[in-house]
Amino acid sequence: MAPLFAYGAAALAALVGGIVLVVKKHRATGIGLILVGSFLILLPAGIAVMWFTPLGNPTSMQVEPLDPPNDPWFTVDLRHARYFDDGVEYTFGQAGDPERVARVFQDQHPASVVSTADPARMGRNGESIWHLSTDSVRYELMHHTEDGTDFYGLVTQLVVVHESGSGPDVRIPFPRSAFNVTGVDEGEPYANAWSPEQWADFYKDISLTHAAGDTITVPTNRGGTATIVLGDDTATVTVND
Repeated sequence: MAPLFAYGAAALAALVGGIVLVVKKHRATGIGLILVGSFLILLPAGIAVMWFTPLGNPTSMQVEPLDPPNDPWFTVDLRHARYFDDGVEYTFGQAGDPERVARVFQDQHPASVVSTADPARMGRNGESIWHLSTDSVRYELMHHTEDGTDFYGLVTQLVVVHESGSGPDVRIPFPRSAFNVTGVDEGEPYANAWSPEQWADFYKDISLTHAAGDTITVPTNRGGTATIVLGDDTATVTVND
């Protein structure tokens, strides 16, 4: 409480002192103090407006494509409260109920699929209520509730593959939300709880992918391809030369 009182006293002193100096014909110095005092008085109100009213919420969100240097970012216009953003995952809230949020996404991206009536569970990360597949990747809108509050996550469904040799890392379309993974090591088997049908359904509308039985060929951000091989409860990624 004491720091707030000192702050207010300093702001008021600057304002009053400026007025006194103006009256005493020291206009330049006085006006300067009046401006400083006014700024200090109005600053907390401005911060309160930005943080505790809709004016403080962003009006759009965006996430990276598979190949950020060459492809445009994916953007949705929707007023919300931003909680986390690392470029690939964007979490937010205070945007409305799931039906309303998914409808906004579809209105702006008509080729997308709304699944609020039958949401797909994506591991521990909640449910998929909307998605859009492009030539090279899939964007997903995740939803979960905590204590009756709706939270959302816009995700570019990709992972980084760390090549086993000396080659650079590559990015591939991959159901990261379902497996709670952001990167995989080439050639290393990972636990796989999905059926081949679930994998095929995830990739079916990403036009540069091809699923055949237990093998899925996917594009990389370097212009090549990678192969995902589904084994008994495992999945292994190999980058093709």
